Amino acid sequence: MKKLIIILSLFCLSMTNSTHHGVIYFIQDYQEAFYPNHEFSEILLVSINEQKMYHIKDDILLKTFPISSSKFGESNRKNSFQTPLGLHRIKRKIGHQLAPGTIIINGEPTDQIANILKDPTDVEEDLITSRLLWLDGLEKDVNHHSFERRIYIHGTNEEGLIGSKSSHGCIRMTNSDIISLYPLINEGVYVLIIDL
Repeated sequence: MKKLIIILSLFCLSMTNSTHHGVIYFIQDYQEAFYPNHEFSEILLVSINEQKMYHIKDDILLKTFPISSSKFGESNRKNSFQTPLGLHRIKRKIGHQLAPGTIIINGEPTDQIANILKDPTDVEEDLITSRLLWLDGLEKDVNHHSFERRIYIHGTNEEGLIGSKSSHGCIRMTNSDIISLYPLINEGVYVLIIDL
C-alpha cells in the first residue's frame, strides 16, 4: 500500500508537466525511489488507465503507442487472464520477419494469417499476431509468474479494440505498431506496467 501511495504521488507530481516531460520525470523518480541499483536507460512504460505505452530511451520519449490491457483487470494470479503490474524485462522476442498478421501459438509462428478486424468487434479468439515480446516479471509476489503465464506484448486480430481494456492478460498493440517497435527493442529491456 505504501508503494502505491508513493507511485501515485510521483505520477501526479510528474504529470503536472507536459506529457513528454511528465513521463520522463515519472520514470526517473520511480527508478530512484524503488530501483536505485537499476539503470532504466531504455524502458517501455505501460499506463493501464491511459491504455498507452511510452517508449523511452536516454530520457527521451521516442514514441507513444495505443495499447489494450486485460478486460478482466490487473493481477498476477495464474489463470486469471488479468494483466500483471510492476517491473518486467523482455526475456524473449519472437516473430522476426514474419508476414504481418501471422498467427503465433504458444510462442511458435504458424503458416496462418489472421483476419484483422478494424471495427470494435470482440471475437472469441484471442490471437497473437505478427510479433511478440515475452515478459519476465522481476517483482516477487507482484508479477513473478508473468513468464510462465505467457504474458506478452503482441499484435492482435482485434485492432478495432485497441485503446480499450480488451485482452486476456497481455498487452496488445496494432500489428503495424508491434512490427515497427520490434527491431528497436532488445531482449533485456525493462517494461513497467502501472495502474495509472
